[in-house]
Amino acid sequence: MLAPTLFLATALAQAAPASPADGGLTFQWKPGETVSYLAEMAIDSPTVLWLYGRENAQARFFRIEMAARYDCSGGPKGKEVLLSCSIPEVRMGGTAVSTDQDQVPQILTEYQALLKSATLEIVLRPDGHIKLVDIEGMPQDLIRENDIHEMIRQLVRRSVSPLGMQTPKGGADPGRSWRHKGPPAFLELISKYGSSGGMRYEYAVAGEKGGITAITAEGEAMVATTAQREAGIPASLSMVANGSYRFDTGAGQLAYAEVEVSGLTTASYSLPGSQQGYGFGARMMRINADGSIEGVEGPIQP
Repeated sequence: MLAPTLFLATALAQAAPASPADGGLTFQWKPGETVSYLAEMAIDSPTVLWLYGRENAQARFFRIEMAARYDCSGGPKGKEVLLSCSIPEVRMGGTAVSTDQDQVPQILTEYQALLKSATLEIVLRPDGHIKLVDIEGMPQDLIRENDIHEMIRQLVRRSVSPLGMQTPKGGADPGRSWRHKGPPAFLELISKYGSSGGMRYEYAVAGEKGGITAITAEGEAMVATTAQREAGIPASLSMVANGSYRFDTGAGQLAYAEVEVSGLTTASYSLPGSQQGYGFGARMMRINADGSIEGVEGPIQP
């Protein structure tokens, strides 16, 4: 399994306190309230991911790492929830094809600067499912700028994907597993044309202690990009996913969320006559008012 590496300084951790709310397994995003998260993500791809810089720089990546802090506030927008997040800190790393590696620092430095001056917008269903992720405040006048914007958006969408845990109907533990409705962002492929296929991702309550409900999840998927399916290419990626969540029932927020995905490609997906692995890992850790960061077992002092 892919294990993301924390490389964002925990000294950055300062956040507004969460307001208490007795909502059970129900999200409570309140206008005027800011919730901060540290997020980590790593992707190992069997196919190259093209990242472009502004001035003719480009590189074919096999691995991308990203750590960021998101300061989010939001509230109801019609039947949905709109979050607006600043990105005060972000750091990126990656491994590209050897002949492209010298372009990596320039490209990722540009991406970091663009993200720090941008605003992340996330549209959620009331049950937590992520419907839309967009990046506002980035230049998009030129074709190349559009390509850069779209790749950054795709990466950020995966970075925040653990936040999209779906709560059970009515917010009460049903006493059995419940299935995620709609494709979770972490089971989608990075492609401007989208991806499709069969997916299953199910949650179950593992326990409750001190106002925190522990939830585990597991699932599987067989997906391909829309372009591959329309072209009739018999390519697919078989995925297995696992998730671990800590839901703060008093605040109505995720204290901690982590997903890991591993996969195996068909030969036609990547290199002829070969099969290659896919790995994805991401986690989001709430920053508490005292500066502590929520971990898999509880708060961790920086």
